[in-house]
Amino acid sequence: MVLREKRLSSISEKVEKLHIVLLGLYEHDAIGSFTLSVASRARAAGVGCAIYAQDHSPSLRVDGTYEDFFSAVEPGDVLLYTLSNDDQQLPRLMESPCYRVIYYHNITPGRFFRPYDTGIADMLDRGRASLPLVSRANAVFANSAWSLEELLPHMAPEARRGVMPPLTPAMFERLAQRSHTGEATAAFPVPYVLTLGRLVPHKNIAWGLKFFAALHARMPSLTYAIVGGDGGVGAYAQELTRLASTLGDAQRNIHFIGEVSDAEALAWLDNAQALLCVSRHEGFGVPLVEGMMKGIPVLALSQPAVNETLGNGGLILEDEDMERNARRVAALLRSPKRLDALRLRQHARCQTLKTCALNNDFWETVLPKRIFPAGGETHECLPGN
Repeated sequence: MVLREKRLSSISEKVEKLHIVLLGLYEHDAIGSFTLSVASRARAAGVGCAIYAQDHSPSLRVDGTYEDFFSAVEPGDVLLYTLSNDDQQLPRLMESPCYRVIYYHNITPGRFFRPYDTGIADMLDRGRASLPLVSRANAVFANSAWSLEELLPHMAPEARRGVMPPLTPAMFERLAQRSHTGEATAAFPVPYVLTLGRLVPHKNIAWGLKFFAALHARMPSLTYAIVGGDGGVGAYAQELTRLASTLGDAQRNIHFIGEVSDAEALAWLDNAQALLCVSRHEGFGVPLVEGMMKGIPVLALSQPAVNETLGNGGLILEDEDMERNARRVAALLRSPKRLDALRLRQHARCQTLKTCALNNDFWETVLPKRIFPAGGETHECLPGN
């Protein structure tokens, strides 16, 4: 669902400066990558842009903290605020004397973390409790229609709104540099199914382990590579290790790789037999798009934002019937014809997402008349198209 207003009514057609504000700017992070891409496109369009973060990776440059933003902002400016966690400064940010745009990455419900870390759970629930503050924004964008639905009850009726996938020109260029070849490398336990992501509760890796055990019974040569750090929830990572040790013959083919660099993650993706996403909660699935662009068959547990990301690409798995899921995946991986058909659908979905991300109302909102001249065309993002 996307609701649009084609023209702005309360923002200057010439933005004096774009201020991007977020809690933390980090490497190896989808939010950080998206933020840097927005800043780069703004500067290329001739719009002054500054990034303000309370914390950041030492290798990344920011222009200051929130206090620096509050000192610098002017009435003709645009604030682009990234909402992804609890932020005690959000009420003050939403009173800034400028045009206020919220970009919502979604906030994971605390219930997933509560059995393992009540501090993280409480922080996430405070973040979700702050969602009514979006009523003070002039425009609201979200990474998926599913995420946007969460905010609709809280938005001001006149607020501009839309869906903007967190996909960047740099990401598309990087992924296009190497196509999927299926080549084997000694460093990889080929053939393998790959899961990319932190070992945190809502990523649901326990389900993935049980699914792999069922799949391994049909395809004994397969291994399962899980690439990602523990995400600060060591108790959950330990639980996964214990579970893996109970999975009979399959346990010898399960590999917890740990945290790797972006380049190493892409190398793991390049050589995978399939990409498996089993998350219980996502706002959007950037790794799914990376897999589809690389020509890697994508297998995903059904979840609203995951289904929206994939459209008719990928193979959707159902929660209840593990044996049926294993039969379907084994049949897919053994059939070159089915794999080719799946890759074609995935390629088509990526083209749709690319068009949506690069020619989106979002850009016209934060950079009006600079990216799109009068009469220029922008595109709606609709689930499954």
